[in-house]
Amino acid sequence: MLKKLKILAFSDNALGRKIGEYSLQINPETYSHAHRTGFAHARGIDTAGSLSKYRTHYPQDIKFDFILDATGAVPGVKNVAYEIGNFKKVAYSYNGDIHSPNYLKLVWGPMVFKCMLTSLNITYQLFSPAGTPLRAKLSVAFRQHLTPKEIALRGDKKSDD
Repeated sequence: MLKKLKILAFSDNALGRKIGEYSLQINPETYSHAHRTGFAHARGIDTAGSLSKYRTHYPQDIKFDFILDATGAVPGVKNVAYEIGNFKKVAYSYNGDIHSPNYLKLVWGPMVFKCMLTSLNITYQLFSPAGTPLRAKLSVAFRQHLTPKEIALRGDKKSDD
């Protein structure tokens, strides 16, 4: 059975109160998952190099493109503009109750990624004779969200400093 990528929306930073959900009409062809580590560089005078000292792991990022198609070739979307509004309501729009956009969880197969949407770019690709969009490509990027408890557990510090 085909599993669709789901974007679950939550109203709390612990992701305990689910308030919405969005399922992609067509799963992404690919996605990228970026990991970055930050280092401080000791700056000596009259040296042949510098030492790198670990500072932090930066939040991970996931990016992908997905298609919304209202041509009838793929069931599920009848109006591209309306469907973009549904996606934005879950992942992009400001939530006045929490003073930010919703906290999100991407779920697809083995991937479970707690995050927030950082960018949304929409490219309209096909139009009806009246100029109504029939297909759009949404390029999205999400930044990892960790709770303070998760950060402490990941640190697993063994010394008092």
